[in-house]
Amino acid sequence: MTATSAAVRCGLGAGVGVGCVVGCVIGFPHGNSATESKRYETELACRDGAVEIDMVINRGAFLAGRYDEVQAEIVAVKRACGPAHLKIILETGELGTLDEVRLASDLAIEAAMTAPFSDSGVTDGEIFIKTSTGKISPAATMSRIRFRTG
Repeated sequence: MTATSAAVRCGLGAGVGVGCVVGCVIGFPHGNSATESKRYETELACRDGAVEIDMVINRGAFLAGRYDEVQAEIVAVKRACGPAHLKIILETGELGTLDEVRLASDLAIEAAMTAPFSDSGVTDGEIFIKTSTGKISPAATMSRIRFRTG
């Protein structure tokens, strides 16, 4: 189940006895929340039991070429995750070219890898990339998925 940070406890309560785990969306769906807000929401959600954080990158900053800002935001959220998994949502339908999709993916992975939960490095499944929130059109297209995974 995925919930907002305010509803994580409620989601956990609804899933009692059925093996439900709760993830939390941060900056959803537009990604334009302040970094400090995303970090704080992540801390609250993880404190309340979220095991996955679904973070939408700040596409405005990315498209304006403020890549350091995008990476700093990812690092801040990753550090706030603790042991929770981090899903970084790019919203590839708004990124323009395939080169921008590749760059956004590379920047996101690079940033998240600098903030592992453990001293032994990032573990399998600790971070991953998602192409789209599904809230815009076009969302993830096959060409963008193939380009990123090819």
